[in-house]
Amino acid sequence: MKDEILPRILHFCRPGIVVDVGANVGDYTEELLAAEDCRVVAFEPLVGPYLTLCARLVARGGGEFPPNFAGYHVAVGEAFGLATLHTAVLDGVPAHQESSLVQDFADRDFGAAEVRIIRQLVVVVPLDSFEFQPLTLLKIDVEGAEMEVIRGARQSILRSRPVIAVELEERHREGTTEAVPALLGELGYRGFFYVHGRLYAFERFDRATLQPRPTVPGKLPALYVNNFLFAHRDDAWALARLAEI
Repeated sequence: MKDEILPRILHFCRPGIVVDVGANVGDYTEELLAAEDCRVVAFEPLVGPYLTLCARLVARGGGEFPPNFAGYHVAVGEAFGLATLHTAVLDGVPAHQESSLVQDFADRDFGAAEVRIIRQLVVVVPLDSFEFQPLTLLKIDVEGAEMEVIRGARQSILRSRPVIAVELEERHREGTTEAVPALLGELGYRGFFYVHGRLYAFERFDRATLQPRPTVPGKLPALYVNNFLFAHRDDAWALARLAEI
């Protein structure tokens, strides 16, 4: 996810539980912890990023974790199990932010970089198993595994109707910008995105112009929309907040 979406996500924090799926090193987690009357729960399956997340939060808390934080070193998916997480190492540097459960990078063009792939077996858990109540905000950044996360959180979503912030990219999983909004639509959600600070309904999203395939390896086009907000159609508070920002 890009930093441009973070200030908008913070507008949708309300008392309850905020879940950060794919927390990486904790950029979003740390900001979300400032929200009033919110408990932030972060999930990150990679050892390095998870330890970085924990270290920065302990430093922030003066030697202790913030009292409104909980972290889990696991992946989130549709059901309990084990899965292989793929990480591309480019010129000796792991691209942790693009690690994926659903792609092995065999077809990815990394340009002139020297590439090797690290494969790690990770534990997978469904969000519904935690029975979070009330779940008020769900942030998902999982490089193609969004469908599995949402399916594993179906009961929580139906029960609490959280605002959902999700990164969707065709380069991670073909068809995801159609499949995920369709699934959330079945659960009563409407989607939105921003271009140059202006809000648009998801129905206005044109994949060819707003999410073109990168032509330069490792560099996204200047206009590239991959962050989306979804609010339940009966959530008057969230829909009003969308209109305000």
